[in-house]
This record gives sequence, structure tokens and C-alpha cells, in this order.
Amino acid sequence: MAKEKEIEGKKGVWQQLKDPTSSLIVGIMSMAIVIPVSVSLYPIIPPMRLSVLGGVRIDFYIVLVILFILFFILIKKFSKLFLVLFFVGFGGLAGSTFLGFYSFKNLYYDYGTIYFTFTEGLGTFSFEEQTAEFKYKQRIVNAVDYRNEIVKNKANAWALMNFSEFKPTFPSLKILHCFSIFKEVRKRWNYVYDPNGDEYYSRASVTLNQLEDDDKVKGDCDDYSILMAGLLTAVGGEVELVRTEVQVGDRVVGHLYPELKIGDIKDLEKIAYFIKNELFVVESADKPIFYYTDAKGNVWLNMDYNDHYPGGRYQSKVRKSVLKIE
Repeated sequence: MAKEKEIEGKKGVWQQLKDPTSSLIVGIMSMAIVIPVSVSLYPIIPPMRLSVLGGVRIDFYIVLVILFILFFILIKKFSKLFLVLFFVGFGGLAGSTFLGFYSFKNLYYDYGTIYFTFTEGLGTFSFEEQTAEFKYKQRIVNAVDYRNEIVKNKANAWALMNFSEFKPTFPSLKILHCFSIFKEVRKRWNYVYDPNGDEYYSRASVTLNQLEDDDKVKGDCDDYSILMAGLLTAVGGEVELVRTEVQVGDRVVGHLYPELKIGDIKDLEKIAYFIKNELFVVESADKPIFYYTDAKGNVWLNMDYNDHYPGGRYQSKVRKSVLKIE
């Protein structure tokens, strides 16, 4: 008798699994739908933080829970309809993957971005902003000769030197090209002082001529910033040059460095994920991504030579003056 009841119980579980309205099946279908929907909604959800627990981000978790409850209720009530829609959606994503549009790999990277944001997170950085006049502005603007054919040709070549396999999944092809250029400049860069008492600004095209000697580029921070600004602007990047002050021993010296505009904070989250997990894994290991957010919410990534990855550390958080390259 007991054995017969046990058999009936086992049949009941099997029947429940076959039943599209069972809580188990509905829960699995809900989560399968919620994940891609949450990922697609995430870019338009404003960041929300708890005032406790160190200001932990909660926006994605809130959306995930709300959508799960909503879809669980709807699927429970309209199970057969949602079963059809689920397979239609899955087939649509498969077709989109085949046609080269949004793919399963895009979904993987988008979810990876969110996971990265909510596990590692992005630091916040405060700056001392000043309003000093930008010294030698016109000389530097003239030196950033991004329309020069030498600069444009080298920018085009270095833009395609790295990361081509990430073109279908990286958020911005333009930024990907800029990162490839950064990699090529950084591995060739060697610091050399200016003559004593002289502010020398080498044109980007002139600095590139040094490649003929030993495949290296040399100069001081001004020359590096001018070269980087010229190359990045030549492929459509938006660049600012920032003057700052750096403590060296008992002296305070001037320093110039470039920043690249990458979008807003949500764009930064995607790009930071790729920097840390795909493009500059070794170079950025156990290091934060350094950036500046302006008054309009635009995020600028540090492109200085202090580290071998975009978003490396700042030499100083003093921003004396800023020059937008146009």
C-alpha cells in the first residue's frame, strides 16, 4: 500500500514537471525571460544606492525582483501563450545572431557588464577643480595637427592593430579604435626631458617621424599628450588636455595629460568591463579604472602614460585648466 502511494507521488511530480503551469516550470521560464529583459532595461535605469552598507548599488536587483514577480504571475495565468512567446523570442535571438545583429555573445557581455558593476564596482574620484587660464593654448592646438596626413595615416593603421575580434560586441567601434591606438603609443613611449628653461611642444606629426629611427616615440608629458590627442582625434575621439600640478620630492611641477570622452556612467560600466576582462586583463589586474565626470554627466577616461591601460591612475587630482581639442 505504502509502495503504491510512493509510486503515485512520483507520478505526481512528473506530471507537475510536464504541466506548464507548475511553479517550477513557471519559475524557470520567468528567470529565462527576466535576465535578457533586465539587461535590455538596465541602460535606462538610474543608479540607486543604499545609504547603508557603504552605498551598495541596488537598482539592478530591484528591477530583477520586480520583473520576476510580474512575469511569474503573468506566466502562471497565461502559461501556454508565454510558452509560445518564449520560443519565438529564443528563435528571434538565434536569428539575430545568425544575421550578425544582437547575438547570444552580446547578451553574455551585457550581463557580464552588470555582474562586473555589482561585484567589483567603479570607484568615485573627487578632484580639486580650478579655473586658471590654459597656458600656451594656441601653440598646443597647432601642435595637435590631427589633420596632417602623417598623423591620420598612423592613427588609421594603429586603430586596426588590436582588438578586431571584439568589433561585434564592444559598445563603440570608435572607442575600440582609440584603445588600440593607446596600446600602440604606450608600448613605444619613452620619456625625455625638454631643454632647461624651454617649453618645447613637438607636433604630433614630428613626434611620429621618430618611428623611422627605432620604432619608438619620445618626449615629455606635453609631447605625449599632444601626440595622443592628435591620433585619437584623427579617428573621431573627443579629447581634452588637462593641466595639473604634481608633487615631486619637495617641488611642485606642472603636468599635462589627455582624457578621452566615452559617454555617460552606464557607458563607462560596459567599457570598464571590457578593459578589465577582455582588452587589458594583465595590465589592469587588481587596479581601478580612473575617470572624471564633468558637470553635464559626461565621463572622461584618463589616457595618461602612468599605466599600460586606459583609465590608469592620475598623477594628481588637481585640475588647473582644461583644453578641449576641436
